[in-house]
Amino acid sequence: PVCYKPDSVNFTTNCAPEVYEVYPTSGPVNGGTVLTIVGNYLGNVNDSISIDIGGVRCINLKVQTPYTTLTCVLVKNNATQTTGISVTVNANSYSDLNSIYFTFK
Repeated sequence: PVCYKPDSVNFTTNCAPEVYEVYPTSGPVNGGTVLTIVGNYLGNVNDSISIDIGGVRCINLKVQTPYTTLTCVLVKNNATQTTGISVTVNANSYSDLNSIYFTFK
């Protein structure tokens, strides 16, 4: 399928996102850690994007490099270890519920 669909000035992503790397891998339980997510089809400024790391929301999402690099800020969490990641871009989603991407310390 065509993964980048013209939408006026910018393109919107039309394929399922892929996640290759998340860093840093740990941060404080009170939240505030800025995460960088690297992958493909991660969206552009006109896309609707959401990120969840092991049930913990990532807010203040910013597209750093269109389609390949995003940053977001993790909110406060009570658990020390989170398993899994879910990334949704325009109703297309990537989910890996078995890997540990981030640990709260």
